[in-house]
Formats: sequence, structure tokens, C-alpha cells
Amino acid sequence: MNNDNSGAGRNSRRKAYLSPLGVVALSFGYAVGWGAFVMPGTEFLPNAGPIGTIIGLAIGTLAVAVLAFNYHKAAVGIPGTGGSYGFISATFGPNHGFLAGWFLFLTYMAIMWANATAMVTLERALFGDALKFGFHYTLVGFDVYLGEVLPCLAAIVLCGGACLAGKRFAIRVHTFFAFALVAGVAGCFIAALLKHQGGLAAMGPAFSPGGTPKPIQILNILGMVPWAFVGFEAVVQSSDEFRFPVRRTFGLLLAAIVISALVYAMLVLLPVLALPETYANYRIPVFQAAEKALGFWGIAVIGGAMLSAQLTALFATYIAVSRLLLAMSEDAMIPKWFSKCGGDGTPVNAILAVMGISLPIPFLGRTVIGWPVDVSNLGAAIFYGYISAVALARLKQDPGGGRLAERAAAVFGVTMSVVFCVLMLVPDYLSGSSLSTGGYLMLALWCFAGILMYRYAFVRDPRGRLGKSTLVWITVLIVIFFSSLMWFRRVVCASAESAYREFVGRTVTEEIAEKSIAAVNSDMLFKSLVELVILVASLGIIVNLFSILRRREKNLIVEKLKAEKSANQSKSYFFSTISHDIRTPLNAIIGYSQMLKMGFKNE
Repeated sequence: MNNDNSGAGRNSRRKAYLSPLGVVALSFGYAVGWGAFVMPGTEFLPNAGPIGTIIGLAIGTLAVAVLAFNYHKAAVGIPGTGGSYGFISATFGPNHGFLAGWFLFLTYMAIMWANATAMVTLERALFGDALKFGFHYTLVGFDVYLGEVLPCLAAIVLCGGACLAGKRFAIRVHTFFAFALVAGVAGCFIAALLKHQGGLAAMGPAFSPGGTPKPIQILNILGMVPWAFVGFEAVVQSSDEFRFPVRRTFGLLLAAIVISALVYAMLVLLPVLALPETYANYRIPVFQAAEKALGFWGIAVIGGAMLSAQLTALFATYIAVSRLLLAMSEDAMIPKWFSKCGGDGTPVNAILAVMGISLPIPFLGRTVIGWPVDVSNLGAAIFYGYISAVALARLKQDPGGGRLAERAAAVFGVTMSVVFCVLMLVPDYLSGSSLSTGGYLMLALWCFAGILMYRYAFVRDPRGRLGKSTLVWITVLIVIFFSSLMWFRRVVCASAESAYREFVGRTVTEEIAEKSIAAVNSDMLFKSLVELVILVASLGIIVNLFSILRRREKNLIVEKLKAEKSANQSKSYFFSTISHDIRTPLNAIIGYSQMLKMGFKNE
């Protein structure tokens, strides 16, 4: 097997164009998005302080490096387009490949939607209420204004247009913004460091002043790391477009991970070095800290860095998802329409599909976008585990079984994936965080949509590859049942709490109590009907898949019997038609033998 990838792979139409610098820029630009500028003041510092956060990030960086090594082993062992999807399909079959690809699609798209709609956060930080014009409505508690939506739409269209203009042009623009991101963050951090007074004593406390034990604070940060770095591996989707040997993948991914960790660390320490006077705790917006360090230019520089982070995420999503859709289309998992490419191999229709799906998203508001983002965390854990299992399977095929470190890395990746999935799915019992209420519903609906798309591929499967792993169907059905039940539990609890709050501080009459109970009953009835529809529809599709599979097996048996019967008939015809020709020379031979015997007796 040739691992020196030079553009050959599943689709020879694509031309190699990614240099080592382009790979590092793609990996880094996808890993660091809008969250890096928001989480220091909302999650990192309040939960663990500066030292606890840095320790958690350092441990998490090592864990992500192990995952990068597993991706490297998969890419070296299975070169070709499709990335994670291609690796999993080649190792465990198309059924598992479809499952991983379906979650991979949502994970990457959720990153794009989160960064595109985060333009609103940037706009409000830079311009205040200046863009709050045009139509206005509130959706799930978030105010949506036309003026704030327009820049989000412009970013989606411009980044998509740049990718359609040519992949070399797109990667150059992406690399420029990646450099701008690093330069902006580093500039603000250096300015804050030079202006800081008081040394380490003025940077305390080292951990969050709450009553949470220090090890738990570090674990809280560690639990956020998969989300913080998700996307670093997306460049592997284009592994057959590398202009260098694919065996260099690990070193480039590691470089991108280290740069990402340094940017996160600088953004964490920036508010600590430049603490505004109006803030007495660690809930410090990064923008205010940058203003303290550089004045007005600090806001401009950090705003430009955040904009660059959002644009690099959009570029990387277009590149990664279009290659994923192309690979799945070439495998007949989704319609062939997605496999149309331009002259340089750019997946034109796949990019247009990503753009078309994303354009309505900014109109849903930031709250709704949080639901697919929740599910994307689970999706990241799923395909991280799959890739680690791929690396482990490849090691088992090695006559030497691989080195101990390689086996340990693969086992670690699988274990981490399972643990993270359990922590995400089980609500509040094993950890302080889990999927949101809307996230559980989104997970059930996405799995249901996946079953529908799987049925589409299954019915049109020309090679009979699908349907050989019913375990995948059953697993998805269990996830639908579990997530829908968790969603129903959450909404019922919320409805009951809302009714209880109406009673607090009021004189409760029988009429008020009856109205409140009626409202709760009505809400529970509606939600239970929604849950029932999801469960019955999912079960119906699974039963339909089994019936199609059983009918195919019966047809296969009938065709086999017909073939055997036809073979027997052909055999009988053969013997019947040639028996006369065989019998005539045999009779002649026997006659001559008898004549010879009689002649000898006469003599």
C-alpha cells in the first residue's frame, strides 16, 4: 500500500493542493473559534481560576494529541478521501461508516452555525445596539434583528463563494485569517503582560474562590476540552489532497494542537493580566480586558481576531463537509448530485448544499443553535472513539501487533470516548453537565432523520453492502428511545417547576390550582404525543428495514434455488444430448473387442 499520498485516492479527479502550512492552518483554524473568546470569562476562569484552567488545558492538550496520533495511524493505514467516514467504512463496513458520517456531518455543521451566529455577539460587543434595525422577533428567549442577521448571511455566502472560486484561493484566504487570529491574540496578550503590575501576587487567586475542590475544578476544565478542540482533525477529510507524504500528518496535527492550546492559554490569562477596575471576580469579558491593555485599539484588535476565528471555522467547514459529502455520495450513501466537482476537483454541489442549509440558520437565534452544538459534542466523542477503534484494529492486523504505546493510545481513545458519551447522555447524575433539554430532542430527531436517510441508501444500495449490521440499527433506536424519554422528563420537570413558581408568594385558591394543573396536564399531553410520534415512526422504519431485508433474503434463496435447478436441468440436457454420441463409439469398441476375441479362438 502506498502511503505517500500525492493526490491519488478514492477520486483521482482531485488535485493535491494542501501544503504543510495549509494543513496546520486548517486544523488550527477549525479548533479555535468564537468559544475561545467567550469561555475564559464564562466557563474557564469562574470554574477553575487561571492555574486550574491552564493545568486542565495542558492535560487536555495531551489527550487530544493522543487522538491526533490515532488519526495519523488511520490516515497512514487507509489513505483516501472521506477522512473519518472513509477510515471507519474501510475497517468496520458501510453501516458503521454511515452512522459515523451522519454524526460527523452534524458536528461540523454545528461548529459552522455556532461561529456564523456568533457574529451577533461580536456585533453587540463592537457596535452595541447600532445594528438592531429591521424586523425583530424573539425565539426561545433570544432577540433576532434583521440588521444583526445580515452580517451572518454575508459571512456564509462570502466564505462559500471563496471556496467555489477554487480550493487554492480558499486555502490562501483561510491561512491569512489564521495568521490574523494568532497575531491579534498574541498582540493583546503581550500588551497586557507589559502593562501588568504587581507580578504573580496581582494575578490571584490561582483557583476559583468557590468551595469546589481543586482537583474537581481541573476536571471541569478537562471535560470541556473535547469541545474546545473539536475540528482539529477535520483536515484529514482532505488527506488525498496533501502535497506531501501522509505519514507527516501527526506532526502537523500536533503543531496545530499546540498553537491552539497557546491561543486558549493567552485568552485565559489576558483578563487576569488586565483586570478592569469594574470587575471584582473572574467573570471578565475578554473584550474589556483587551480595552484595558490597549485602549480602543484593544477592542479593534481582539474583535478582528474573533472575526478571523469565526471565518476560519466557516472556511474549514466548507472544505471538510464538502469532502465528507463527496465521499458518501461516491459510496452511494447519499444522492449522486453531491459528487459533482469542478475542474480542479472542488465539490461544487456539496459546497452549495452546505451554503443552502446554513443560510436559514441565523434566523433561528443563538438559543436554538445551542441544541445542535450540544449534540455535536456527543458526535465528536462518537467519531473520536471510532477512529481510535480503527487504529486498534489496524494494529491487530499488524504481524507485530504494534508497539505498546500505539496500543495504549488506541485503547485510551476508545475509553475516553465511551466515558464522555456516558457523561453527556446521563443527565446530572454522573456529572454536573449533560445535554440540554432541547439537545435531547435534537438528538432524537437527528437519529430519526438518520434512519430515514439510511433507508434511502438501503433501498437504492446497488451492491448489497448495507443491512449486514443490524446492531447499528438497534443502537440508534435505543438512542432515540433514551433521548426522547430524557427530553420528556426534562420538559415535565420544567412544566411542574413553572407551575410551582406561580404558587410562591400568592394566595392559592382552588380555581388557580385547577388552572395550573390543567396547564401542566395540557403541556404533558402535547409533549407525550410528540414523544409517541417520534418513537412509533422510528420503530416503524426499523420494522420496514427488517421486512425489506427479509424479502431480499427470500428472493436471494429463490434465485439460488432457481440457479441450482437450472444447473441440474442443464446437466441432464447435457448428458441426454451427448449420451447417443458417447454410446455409439463405445458399442463399436465393444464389437471390435468381441471380434478380436473370436478371431483368436478360430486360429
